[in-house]
Amino acid sequence: MEFKQSASILISNFSLVFKLFLYILVITLIVAAIGVGIVSPIVKLFMSEEAVGGLISETKDDVNAFLKGDVGLYDTFYALKDDVIAFANYIISLDWFIAGIVVVAIFVYLVYLFLFTLSSIPIADIINNSMASNLKYGFLSNFAMNFRRSVKYSFIKVLIFLPIDLVIFGVLFGLTYGLWKLFRTIAILQYFSLAIILVLGLLLASLRQTLFSGWIPRLIFHPEEGVITALKKSMPAVKNNAKVLIMSYVSIYFVLYFFVTVVGLFTFGLMSILAPSLSYVILRIVELVSYYRTNKLKFYTDALTVVDTTEYGMREEEQLTPEQIVVKERRLNANIREVSYDPTQEEILANPSFYEALKLGMSGELISSNTLQIRLGISSTLAKAIIKTMNDLGYLKSKTKFGTKKVVISQEEYDRLLLGDIAEKPMKDD
Repeated sequence: MEFKQSASILISNFSLVFKLFLYILVITLIVAAIGVGIVSPIVKLFMSEEAVGGLISETKDDVNAFLKGDVGLYDTFYALKDDVIAFANYIISLDWFIAGIVVVAIFVYLVYLFLFTLSSIPIADIINNSMASNLKYGFLSNFAMNFRRSVKYSFIKVLIFLPIDLVIFGVLFGLTYGLWKLFRTIAILQYFSLAIILVLGLLLASLRQTLFSGWIPRLIFHPEEGVITALKKSMPAVKNNAKVLIMSYVSIYFVLYFFVTVVGLFTFGLMSILAPSLSYVILRIVELVSYYRTNKLKFYTDALTVVDTTEYGMREEEQLTPEQIVVKERRLNANIREVSYDPTQEEILANPSFYEALKLGMSGELISSNTLQIRLGISSTLAKAIIKTMNDLGYLKSKTKFGTKKVVISQEEYDRLLLGDIAEKPMKDD
């Protein structure tokens, strides 16, 4: 279920994939510039070695001899092979060079991982706003708003994930080497062992993703908690939903692998380029869908579809009689703090609750002041002002015998209203 609903949300927010792709492109250029700046002195020092100059000179001589026709292709191939082996052996003998390259590679990887992870909270927050109220927010503005928390989260995540990734890499590398040696006499089994390693790698990645899947949603819904506290408190919910999450992540990783390997051939590698941003967005969506389902919250999958995560037979409207619902509404209204002023139409149009109320009506639900108070958690004064504004703008039909009204507004009109373009008052049914 998580996978199906996540796919619908991804389609509704696919522009976020391209925004993240541009972000990845920018940080890749930044990290590449940092890497080149650090590696250049090491390479210059390496090239200044007298032995390196000799090896390069021998390689050039072999190539020139072939180009002049003095040596055949067969002899040139084996001569270049010997040059490469000699060059590799010399590099292995230089402990300082190998150590320097390894240190630089780890540092560049950590910098890239840190910058990449900075996008996690902004992406999740944008998706959460879309799921909660179908409102769209810009990537850069959300990135700036969540920058401080993103830095803390990214730093701690890098510290946690680095040893985990090293362990996973070590296990996969050891198994690959062992199986390759074990089946070295049977070529078919050697290639079959690579398929086993691939499946195992996807399973380990799914387990790792499942373990931390509640972390970001906890930070989004509980901004008052610290990064470490949010991680600890997210574990119980993840444990209760672990089976579904693992199945969802395994499905996602296998589908992405299919798109990269198979679809990538027919798109000339375009899918491979989009794969990192696509996978990162869909993973954040799955995390949020799981959180919404665990906490029995409703959410939008697209502009007109609302998912009620409460199981059938357990929903409040199915458990209460009409008389009990009325009593509950009255008790709730009595506890809602009233606003002491009468909001103007401009203030109502600037209030997100107005657009949430419109979306509620666009989904087919008849609305009233009491309905808005319960569904949106707003005061009676604000609910009545929203009803009045809708009526003034011509977006409500006449009252029914139950005192509720039907919202009549197209998606196009709704989009114009969000942009501040108030359409002329349409004709209402009498």
